[in-house]
Amino acid sequence: MDKEIQDFFTAPNLLLTATPQEKINVKADLKLSEAVSRILGCGIYVVDYTKNEVVYISENIAKMCGLPYKEITAENCGLYLKHVPDSDYKMLLEINGAVFSLFKTMTDEEILKCCVSYNFHINHLLLHQSFTPIAVDNGFVRLGLFVLTLSSENKLGHIVLQQKNSKTFYEYSLEKHVWIPQEKITLSETEKRILCLSAQGRTEDEIAGLLCKSSDSIKYHKKVLFKKLNVSNITEALIYAINNRFF
Repeated sequence: MDKEIQDFFTAPNLLLTATPQEKINVKADLKLSEAVSRILGCGIYVVDYTKNEVVYISENIAKMCGLPYKEITAENCGLYLKHVPDSDYKMLLEINGAVFSLFKTMTDEEILKCCVSYNFHINHLLLHQSFTPIAVDNGFVRLGLFVLTLSSENKLGHIVLQQKNSKTFYEYSLEKHVWIPQEKITLSETEKRILCLSAQGRTEDEIAGLLCKSSDSIKYHKKVLFKKLNVSNITEALIYAINNRFF
């Protein structure tokens, strides 16, 4: 199957050209993206939709693909796609079209608050990718930031679009090919603190002491928490909380 980066520059987001000021802003955004990649150790790439090309890609993405250091660059980032299985590649194309079509129903301010996340494979590794628009003009995304990490889940897809400060989110169904609105889960302050302290490796007894509650009370709150998140243990709860930005 032929896999080309140009496949992802779809009709719903075909663009204009960049102004001189926007070109200056892009350079600043690239420097910031490079700094974030160094600090967090995640894979990052930036797409300039006024040029229809990848303008920055972090060096560690090559390692994720099992390739030699610096082999994948902004100029030859198509190599990145060669390591994506055909079925996953088709899914990524569908996600790309679905995201930009949904953006057409939103204002620029709403689009800038969006973050899309999903899982796919590279060289048999399940990766978690997040995408957020950096610059938008009349419904067209001019610049997009992509963050790539190893997935903490074991589920392909899991395509979610969230908006900052919104009480709802969208989940994309690959079976029905539609976005399905969902109500966000609301956690109590106690539940949030239990998650945070659990992430630090605290035991139930330690959490009970820090929150001035009994161990039985902590067990009860965890039981309610697990039911809300539809998980069976604290590890699954933490993974869910991180992926859905409860922290």
